[in-house]
Amino acid sequence: MTKKLLPLALLFAFMTGCQSLPQREPVIVPPKVMRSVDFTIPSRVSRRVSRGESLDLVLKLYVNKNGTVDKVSIQKSSGNRHLDRNAIIQARKMIFHAATKDSKFIESTVMLPIVYKMLRDDMPH
Repeated sequence: MTKKLLPLALLFAFMTGCQSLPQREPVIVPPKVMRSVDFTIPSRVSRRVSRGESLDLVLKLYVNKNGTVDKVSIQKSSGNRHLDRNAIIQARKMIFHAATKDSKFIESTVMLPIVYKMLRDDMPH
């Protein structure tokens, strides 16, 4: 009878020991820009912006498992709807190497701050 109890005792000890092992944290790699775009001030906006003035906005990009941008939302507006709309159109053209979790592609979000500054050469003639 002792011979049969020993394997069961070892199995129980092994199983309870497995439960106390610490869980490994998943390895998450954020998305990486593969193709960026030029965020330029549309001419109808540049006519209304003073030299040296800057307009800031922050976009939130929703990047899918293929690395393309599915959706863009405005987190902070520039205060100019034409400029905001143009930035959204341009951001949708960006391509990313998708984020990964334990080497598997996952959906992710990216916060994209954009600063438009009107320089002398940008002024319409």
